[in-house]
Amino acid sequence: MSLFRRDKTRFLVINLLRGLAWLGVIVVAFVLIKKLVDKHYLAWIEPLVNSPALMYLLFYASEQIFGLIPPEIFMIWGLRNGNAQEFILTVFFLTVISFFAGMMAYFLGKYLYGTKLYDFLFRRLWKGLDEKLHRYGPLLIIVASLTPLPYSGTCMLVGSVNYPPAKFFLYSLFRILRFAAYAPVIWQANVM
Repeated sequence: MSLFRRDKTRFLVINLLRGLAWLGVIVVAFVLIKKLVDKHYLAWIEPLVNSPALMYLLFYASEQIFGLIPPEIFMIWGLRNGNAQEFILTVFFLTVISFFAGMMAYFLGKYLYGTKLYDFLFRRLWKGLDEKLHRYGPLLIIVASLTPLPYSGTCMLVGSVNYPPAKFFLYSLFRILRFAAYAPVIWQANVM
């Protein structure tokens, strides 16, 4: 195996392990909070979680702009009624929103390229992504789709370098795999 191929494989494996570790942290925190925290202490958050439109809007904003709130938190929100069909529907909507937000970030990257806002985002928030895109090419899109690597930042970067839209959309389909793989884990954590 060539050195370059090993580097790509290492990049993929390390980021997948980070994603699994992050999922593990979220699941353990969820189980502990569920078992140890009195529900009355969380009553202050009920107006937010009881408004699906507000939660979906918050998720879209997170996915579109910074991705600071992990999608798994919103999947946990999807467990609120304990109904499997409702959970699956919620995860489906979250997947569609995330994929759409990535597409919008791609076009936003095309539009914002060369502006002060673009420079700020890549100097402060997504430093090093451009080097990773140059080094790993489409693998960066796949890894960002599957792991905690900044998905929206990657999408903006890819759009800014005029990466072919059809290829970008194809590689971004891996985002669906993340939701499909993580949802059963979160569902099982709920029944623990």
